[in-house]
Amino acid sequence: MKRFIVLAVMAAFVLGAFGTASAVELKTKGSMRISANWSNNNDFLSTEDNGGHEDDFAVWQRLRVEFSFVANENLMARTQFEIGDTAWGRNEGAFDTDRAVVEVPRAYLQFRWPNTNVLITAGKMPVALPDAGYFGSVIFDENISALTINIPVNDMIGVLVGYARALDGDVSETTKKYDDEFDMAFLALPITPEGFGVTPFFVYGFMGKDTLARFNGDTAPFTSSAYMTGASYKDNVNPWWAGLALNVTALDPFAFYFDINYGAIDDDDNRNDRKGWFADLAIEYKGLDWFVPSIFGAYSTGLDDDPDNGDERMPTIDEGWSVGAFNTWTDSSSFKGTIDANTVGAWYLGLRLAKISFMDKLSHDITFLYAHGTNDSSQAGVLEYGRDLTDDDSIFEIDLSNKYQIYEELSAIFEIGYVINDYDKDTWGLDNNRDAFKAALGLKYNF
Repeated sequence: MKRFIVLAVMAAFVLGAFGTASAVELKTKGSMRISANWSNNNDFLSTEDNGGHEDDFAVWQRLRVEFSFVANENLMARTQFEIGDTAWGRNEGAFDTDRAVVEVPRAYLQFRWPNTNVLITAGKMPVALPDAGYFGSVIFDENISALTINIPVNDMIGVLVGYARALDGDVSETTKKYDDEFDMAFLALPITPEGFGVTPFFVYGFMGKDTLARFNGDTAPFTSSAYMTGASYKDNVNPWWAGLALNVTALDPFAFYFDINYGAIDDDDNRNDRKGWFADLAIEYKGLDWFVPSIFGAYSTGLDDDPDNGDERMPTIDEGWSVGAFNTWTDSSSFKGTIDANTVGAWYLGLRLAKISFMDKLSHDITFLYAHGTNDSSQAGVLEYGRDLTDDDSIFEIDLSNKYQIYEELSAIFEIGYVINDYDKDTWGLDNNRDAFKAALGLKYNF
């Protein structure tokens, strides 16, 4: 009954748009995915060895629908509804269950200032910090409540400025006042002559000293030092990031992608400081008809052996960095991911063979990935086994993704990934490290 009411409200909202503003054009798009997932040892431990509980088999589905209300080419509003990852037989996926589970990941307004090409967007929207186009942003890539202004200077140069409120913990005026807000201001300068693109950017944050204590779990930004002396910073802090995204396509059939990022947080207590850098590079060859090979690598600073000087890993907020078509370690599956690893604090080297095709409508992606930690092994006690790597640890991952295009909008996908565990047993005090495995078979419909 609750779900029926929610859907009825959505229908009334959509139909009402026609009744009140007949000149508005309604555009829709969306996607639905359903997959059967098999996995084992997601935390590199079996349940018999005190590993986390996991279901070896589960069926998941997700539906996203997006509505755009377009007045003209200069004015529109957009909202996205989602019935998020639902496991068959569990919670709202159980039989005879009817729960209100419709979410609103995005809702924003977008318009051009009259008689200009200045594009203004405000609301809860997708925002990703600049990247070269191969890996994604290691700092932030997620929906967020923000205001952005895109100012084209000419055909090759633009200016993007924005403000975002990531977190605000105040729930009423009668509760105690906490310094638990997290705001960001950002500036990017995309320069895109033919065959070349470079985008320098800068982000400056305002984080209250109580933010980390007030927001727990996945909501909290991953910006705290491993050596936090308490539940809060000693005082309000100002995290900041600077970076450069570069891609070169003028040397066809070769394409080059390069990112470098630096970030820092300074607290009155040096043990709470966090600062470091992250860089990646990929070289892609597009001169073959039946597949696209590429090699890639990345390096980021890690914890040193002195806990009194803070954390040498670059602070991040919500990572969007990934490689390949599946990747258990980097979580870029077409379906629901498994391992939530920390990208910073390691170096990477890999080979990807993409868009392999021997027959019509069928393609394959193969990725080989080696990762080795840059965190000092003496600090394993403040790191998390299965998510972080020390300089005594490494993993090797092999992924295969197969896609068959049933229709132009509908594809059948089979993915399989295996991670060979080479965590140092003496560093972590473990005797029965396990390799991780995941496979997924499903359908993806884009409409």
